[in-house]
Amino acid sequence: MSGGPGGTAARVNALPPEKGSFPLDHFGECRGAMREFLQCMQEHNNLESECRDKAKSYFKCRMELGLMAQQPFEDLGFTETAKPRNTASPDSFHRKEREGFVAGLRRVRPTQGPDLPNKP
Repeated sequence: MSGGPGGTAARVNALPPEKGSFPLDHFGECRGAMREFLQCMQEHNNLESECRDKAKSYFKCRMELGLMAQQPFEDLGFTETAKPRNTASPDSFHRKEREGFVAGLRRVRPTQGPDLPNKP
């Protein structure tokens, strides 16, 4: 038996997307820009700050073809003074795997040191 209490159908209130509808590109009109962006992300270890120009051209294509609402690029996070959110170097992504990682442990405190008493 499924549904709500007493055998009635459960009602689900769906919320619309925050930025409105986002139609699919059924005819592949922006496929070239999309592939350039995805290739750039792959080449730069998913650092979006390295591929912002590709993302911007993809959004521009979608806006020009009516596949998304016209918006200023500043509203989408493309500003001249915007700092990249992910400033980590590509090598730092695999640092934990190389050095070892224990979940929940931020750092290991030294047992000896110039300002710590020697422990037996």
